[in-house]
Amino acid sequence: MSAWFTPHRTRLTAATVAALSLAAALPGCTTLMSLQPLYGDDEAVTEPRLVGTWTTEGGTLTVSADGAGYDVQFADTSREANQGERLKVRLVNLHGTLYADMVDAAAACGICVPAHLISVVSIDGDDLRLYPLDSDCFADRARQQKLPVTRTRSPDAVILLAETPELRKFLADVAGDCVSALEPLTLARRHDSIP
Repeated sequence: MSAWFTPHRTRLTAATVAALSLAAALPGCTTLMSLQPLYGDDEAVTEPRLVGTWTTEGGTLTVSADGAGYDVQFADTSREANQGERLKVRLVNLHGTLYADMVDAAAACGICVPAHLISVVSIDGDDLRLYPLDSDCFADRARQQKLPVTRTRSPDAVILLAETPELRKFLADVAGDCVSALEPLTLARRHDSIP
């Protein structure tokens, strides 16, 4: 499978690029993604405090509840002609760590491969923090555990190719070692947006 999956055979949609742009704001080197979701049918959790509008320098996230997940509108305020990009987010709790699994909301894009962007999330009062994952650490651990993994050059990303149950077990096992010690991207709640 990894021989077939090469960067020139996939096309990133605008919302995926927006998610990667948001991830690029995280103080890490590379992005961690998966071809499989981090959640099964009954494994996503909800966090009501996530709903609202969150701001950071250069961008605004508007989060609304959508069934078992969230609809996220990302507006890059540093771009002049920004139409806004939409993401679908599911939260997963693995041994007390809350992960966000983000995918392009416009899944019907022909031959696109839905890449799941993975980040650790915490909410503390009016602060939403997205923690970068040390992609190099995850890639090294995946190879040690013989999990399928590949790396793309543009954007610089590590893509885990494991099925959902393997992916969940793997992240739960190595997350403590691979969650970056770098500063998270912190977004502040806009108080006029509290539902």
